[in-house]
Amino acid sequence: GHLIYVSPACERITGYPAADFLADPHLMSRLIHPDDQALWQNHVQLRADADGAFDLDLRIYRRDGELRWLAHVCQPVFSAAGEPLGVRASNRDITDRRHAEDALRESERRFSSAFEFASIGMALVSTTGAFLKVNQALCNLLGYSAEELMALTFQAITHPDDLTHDLAHVQQLLA
Repeated sequence: GHLIYVSPACERITGYPAADFLADPHLMSRLIHPDDQALWQNHVQLRADADGAFDLDLRIYRRDGELRWLAHVCQPVFSAAGEPLGVRASNRDITDRRHAEDALRESERRFSSAFEFASIGMALVSTTGAFLKVNQALCNLLGYSAEELMALTFQAITHPDDLTHDLAHVQQLLA
């Protein structure tokens, strides 16, 4: 129920001096975002009941009120005789990574929506010409189901008079 060491990095991450954590071992619990409190409490209980390491991502409020994401890793420490002595916990600020992941998910959602609901036929095609993904507009235009197109290549549905020209374009793109 007490801390014996808090690294100087803790201050950079939380905005609180290490001495504050040493004086109040429950300070970290109070910094955790309300939506992550149940996750944290479950983690604390599991940590108390098990021999294994735990890691979780959670949000905290820094001293200045800024919301940050942490990767929290907790490992038990045992004596040479195998008796539990305590835990070693580390926190890494992963806010930038989480923001990048959120931006990527949003970008993928927008792309998927634009692709699926486009009024023009669209397809994602591999470098070998296999259809990887097709939208309904393309299926309607060509008269194939998505499953049928996915079993074909663009070469198989391209008019022979256009195939050489299209393959040259593919080579240009690959180069």
